[in-house]
Amino acid sequence: MKYKKYNGKDKYHFRVYKRYGHHPFIVVMVSETTIAGRIVLSGYLITHDIKKILDYPNNYKQLKTNPNKNDLKPAYICLTRLENIDITLFSKPYTNWHLSKEDEMLIDELEKKAKEKGDQFSLFL
Repeated sequence: MKYKKYNGKDKYHFRVYKRYGHHPFIVVMVSETTIAGRIVLSGYLITHDIKKILDYPNNYKQLKTNPNKNDLKPAYICLTRLENIDITLFSKPYTNWHLSKEDEMLIDELEKKAKEKGDQFSLFL
């Protein structure tokens, strides 16, 4: 898989992951080739569900700014990358959500660590 600019602007883009409580999802990679005839995505879940964050405090990190400019609640990113999820389980891309430069650097750092450790969770369905 490779990085793919969205609309020629953002390195990462957002969609809603329909199967996981309809949480927003930062898409970091889109498959070049298909698996079983389907395009798959990889990325990180975003939430502001305080129960999830309190239950697993070491697995979430607060973003500097909420990517949804219309939401004033703090947003948190799950630090575990989800791999190979069928594109049909996602909404269409959000066009008005964007990461701050600091948050984009955080995602870059997570990606670097995930590649070094081979640390991801595959959900190919």
